Amino acid sequence: MWENVFLLILTSTIKIVLTAWTFGMMIPAGIFLPTIAIGACLGRAVGLLTQGLYRAYPTAWIFLSCPPDPSERCISPGFYAVLGASAMLGGVTRMTISLVVIVFELTGALSHVLPIMICVMTSKWVGDAISKDGIYPVWIALRQYPWLSPFTYHDKGETGADVMKSFSELVVINDEELFPGALDALLKKYDFNGFPVVRGTHLVGFATREKIKAVLGILSSDELSDNARKCSFSRREFVLPEADRIDFSASLEESILQLRKDVPQELVVNMFQKLNLRQVLFTQSGNLTGMATKADIVSLLTSHFQHTGALAQQPQDPS
Repeated sequence: MWENVFLLILTSTIKIVLTAWTFGMMIPAGIFLPTIAIGACLGRAVGLLTQGLYRAYPTAWIFLSCPPDPSERCISPGFYAVLGASAMLGGVTRMTISLVVIVFELTGALSHVLPIMICVMTSKWVGDAISKDGIYPVWIALRQYPWLSPFTYHDKGETGADVMKSFSELVVINDEELFPGALDALLKKYDFNGFPVVRGTHLVGFATREKIKAVLGILSSDELSDNARKCSFSRREFVLPEADRIDFSASLEESILQLRKDVPQELVVNMFQKLNLRQVLFTQSGNLTGMATKADIVSLLTSHFQHTGALAQQPQDPS
């Protein structure tokens, strides 16, 4: 018995190391079945220890429901393996009802449902006491994937100003001030999906990278190097005469959500979650005061994960 217990614990230990290694390297090896295997090994080891304890002390109070003859089968190590697999998978993924249904379908034993439910809920409570989320939300947060969790967010008195980037931190396009070549250089320097277009601090609109590149692609090489005409994004108000500007108004978004910076932070997060927004502009009397992107909201909702705050910071250019 002791040899089998040792081999099971050794196998589960090696499996934990290999699973952590392959999952961290993003090799398509999965974590579902390896977790089940680890839990099954540990569960069967516990089952063998319990079986040995029953054979040594068949009349103990904990074994009152078993026959007094230790030669008769009472403890099933295989069932302990099923409980261990479900508990391990529940602790890693924080699955509950769906996991119980899956294990029930695998075993087909209705009498095993209650012990499986107890193991799954216990593993979830222990996991929640150690960390708030399962492995998949943590991995999404560490990899900086733009995924917003569906849970209801409640602020503690914060406003939109606490999550937005202020006007001084934004990379903006000044209307009727840039030549086409300078605008093309701006797109090559920054990889943002879009840029607010302003005239001073007055908001003209929001231009997306793809639409700006589409308009630039229409221009000839002579027009790109032409420093006589500037890019105009406005559809109604013009400062330069028509001969001195190139129309870039087609690159503006037709609709862009604008909020005041003093709105509750909870409202901003809910809008990103329910409307699947990529950015929200904050304005005051038509003047741009800041902007919040989906990446800012993701960073806010995942800031409680360990190391996520450091990973969310953009690397500093040594030059």
